[in-house]
Amino acid sequence: MALLSCSFVTDRLVVDDWSHLLAGDSAETTRDSFVMSLLSDAVTRDLPPGWQGRYDMDRAASWFAERQREGTVLLIAGRSESNPVGLLILSESEHSDGASDVRLGYVIIESAWGQGFATEVVAGLADWCRDSGTIRSMIGGVADCSGASARVLHKNGFIPNLTDEGRRDDGVEYTLTITP
Repeated sequence: MALLSCSFVTDRLVVDDWSHLLAGDSAETTRDSFVMSLLSDAVTRDLPPGWQGRYDMDRAASWFAERQREGTVLLIAGRSESNPVGLLILSESEHSDGASDVRLGYVIIESAWGQGFATEVVAGLADWCRDSGTIRSMIGGVADCSGASARVLHKNGFIPNLTDEGRRDDGVEYTLTITP
């Protein structure tokens, strides 16, 4: 499981396990408070229906715990101020030859939209995957109505899979081949 060691730094961001970036007795409370503010109506509009609606601290903690059970959740924070700006949600499929495919998702807080953070995070993850030597491809799904997310993936070299197998009920899968 290559993703267990995933962490990286970009020009403006640090991406790592939340427990490495948020320290102290109140770290879980800080994390859950951030998740509560992150998952606003505008942010969750194009995400799964179960992610939509109002969040309180308990729902935020449950949502985060569920994402951790599904894969690897990394906190995206500003490099200079260490303020959280989003989450990177990853899952890994291992092949018999030891190589893996990584499915990615990201959520950026609404106040940080339009600043290029998503593009920067995906580029940093792609670099980390290349350096790992075990990642075969990265896959990201984009809802039909989320042109901004499609642009993020396109800028990072992802190709839309427009075949029937790449089409989802609500959008398209994009793939970036890391190693042939």
